[in-house]
Formats: sequence, structure tokens, C-alpha cells
Amino acid sequence: MSARGLAIISVFVNLALSIAKFLIGLSIMSVALIAEGVHSLLDVFSSFVAFLGIREAGKEKTEK
Repeated sequence: MSARGLAIISVFVNLALSIAKFLIGLSIMSVALIAEGVHSLLDVFSSFVAFLGIREAGKEKTEK
């Protein structure tokens, strides 16, 4: 699988984990688990930034 495909999978897996942690934390009223869900959103952001970097690195050079 390509790096681009793995980065996309990483974004969606991290998003699913973040949502699950947050919702479970809300359902059992666990502040720690809610905080972990919010913290996991940063992993989603970093995975998305990695995806953007991989996408840009794969572009062909311009004449400039």
C-alpha cells in the first residue's frame, strides 16, 4: 500500500478512536477518558498534516 493510502487510513482510524473515547467517556462520566478523546483529536490533526506532506512530496517539480 502507498504512503498516501496509509496516511488516509491513519486519519480515519485516529478519528474513529477519538470519537469512541470521547463518547465512552461521556457515557460513563469519565473526565480522563473525555480528555483522552480530545487529545486524540490532535493525533487526527497530525495524521492529516502527514497526509498533506506526502501529497505535496508526490507532486512533480515545476519549472520555477
